[in-house]
Amino acid sequence: MFSLDSLPLLRPKGGRKTEGLLASHTPSSQSPSIAPPSPTFSRHDPIPPPPLRSPNTIRTQEFDGAPSPSSPKLAFDNPARHAMPARRRTGDVSPRVLYLITSSHDERLDRPRRALVFRAGDSPTQAVVEFLPRDEIDLTNAVRLTNRVIKGCLGLISVEGALITSATEVGNTRPSRLKPESVAKIHEVSFFSLTSSTWDDLPASPEGSLGSDGVEGFQNRDYALTSTPPPGFEHPCLPMTKIISSGSFYYAVESPWDLSSRLAVRLTRNITSGDVVALDERFVWNEYIVRGLLDFRDRLDPSERRDLDRCQFIVLAIQGYVGVFTMSLPAPPTNGAPTIVTLSLISRLGWKRAGTRFNTRGVDDDGNTANFVETETVFCTDQHCVSYVQVRGSVPLFWEQQGLQTFGQRIQITRPQASQPAFERHFLQLMDEYGAVHAINLLGSKENEQTLTTAYGRHLQTARGAMGDDLSITHFDFHNVVKFGGHDSVIREMRRLETVTDHLDRFGFTMCNANSDEIITDQKGVFRTNCLDCLDRTNFVQDILSRMALEQYLLLVHREWIMSNTLWSYHRELWAENGDALSKIYAGTGALNTSFTRSGKRTLAGVLSDATKSVSRAYINNFQDKAKQVAIDMFLVCSNSPTMSVF
Repeated sequence: MFSLDSLPLLRPKGGRKTEGLLASHTPSSQSPSIAPPSPTFSRHDPIPPPPLRSPNTIRTQEFDGAPSPSSPKLAFDNPARHAMPARRRTGDVSPRVLYLITSSHDERLDRPRRALVFRAGDSPTQAVVEFLPRDEIDLTNAVRLTNRVIKGCLGLISVEGALITSATEVGNTRPSRLKPESVAKIHEVSFFSLTSSTWDDLPASPEGSLGSDGVEGFQNRDYALTSTPPPGFEHPCLPMTKIISSGSFYYAVESPWDLSSRLAVRLTRNITSGDVVALDERFVWNEYIVRGLLDFRDRLDPSERRDLDRCQFIVLAIQGYVGVFTMSLPAPPTNGAPTIVTLSLISRLGWKRAGTRFNTRGVDDDGNTANFVETETVFCTDQHCVSYVQVRGSVPLFWEQQGLQTFGQRIQITRPQASQPAFERHFLQLMDEYGAVHAINLLGSKENEQTLTTAYGRHLQTARGAMGDDLSITHFDFHNVVKFGGHDSVIREMRRLETVTDHLDRFGFTMCNANSDEIITDQKGVFRTNCLDCLDRTNFVQDILSRMALEQYLLLVHREWIMSNTLWSYHRELWAENGDALSKIYAGTGALNTSFTRSGKRTLAGVLSDATKSVSRAYINNFQDKAKQVAIDMFLVCSNSPTMSVF
């Protein structure tokens, strides 16, 4: 992200003709003040692992003239979801220009020699963006702002701009495709202001003026000494930096594939368009701050648009979990060669009712629920690619937990008379997106959970009067089943429940030809699973449903793989990692029951680990989550931010 204000505001500014990411720098020794918005970019760690893509560099240059009238420009109205308070440097009066440019490594990969240029607009709520040929940019006086590899721009907000500076590749989810569908995990982002150098991310080693080559050749210049923030000031974007750099954000390494959308949706789009703007806005966490750049992209000529996509300057990020395992499985007896397959798990956390455990519960008036996650199991062979989708989310009623929460959950249902419209709105949205919906409620018979279960069943029965048989529910007391039969009994009972197995057969899965992408079968419905937090119990049951769906495919095509220890070991590991990742986002610790998920056994070490996590959760959720909630709201909420207008 880039900042449009003098100090750190999270909003990008468009600028001059140059390569890479550049900004005009005006030294000042005075104290900082409120800064304009800035763009956010992603970069790659300079140490192992190796870069996922060519290094786009960040540079700074004095703005020495008006932008070329022939080049596309954009001043856009794109406020941060929440503006951060900061102070303006009275000495920083000259706006600077930031340039994100391709490197020679990009050119060796046949990417165009182009630059995305950001410059502050006439007001703190405006930015100008240009997409220019690299050769038109004069880098004589330019200064590199960081020695890290830049992955792309997450968007523009009115606090400061952020770049991805560290990422590692997770894997290729569909290796059978001609074009890879690889995913990278974001480890670090940095924010850069369009009007001040005070909060610049300083390089680990000296960098300076750019030479004739623009990106790689430059002479040392004492830039760091002019960019040291004054003592006693915390970076205004620090809370947002912690959220985005938490290791829970992912993005597609190569365009045009869309990580935010499940396979079935991607296959039904116009595959010839190659449009990076095709996305599921429910799961793209930077959708709001990147919207200005996407609108700018839409205004470009088709050839310019293709070049911008090939440069991969714009990054669309999801939060959740992505895991990939590639393995060899035995071939049928008639063919001795083993088959290479890929098993992937992709969880996409919704942002429309985002927050932490005790701060965000239930549903809002628009039908969005807390901790809503779409999880997709993807299994690819040389013949087929199979996708199976499930969702989870908080009980879609108005309810909350107030006061200090320990191990006894005090639940209060609020606005009971107003819940039905929001409840029905939620399920109508699910049915419109996925088809039929079968809910699995894992809440127990304890007083507080029973209150939610009773209200849930009553609201759903009322909703069925309007929605019909495409909406149904199974109540399954998870804790009671484990109490009398252990975790193994949950697996047995889920496989015996007719309401579950019948809907599993009815919904099916999505399968396409691995080479042509022709859809062979399509999933016709979805399971919506919940417990109280939609973490531990929910993840355990979704693991079971995912395996049952894969077994359906294997019975049709590769019966010999049903008993493969390798396949199911990787499957268990992915779901255990998924449970930990989603639990850390919502509750602050890893998930419970993951020792059983990984090994299929309940051990003393696992019991002790679960007890430790429970105590840690109680402390984190009661005493630390409020600050985290503020940071999330800052990233997502825009009500207090000025809007940026598009020219």
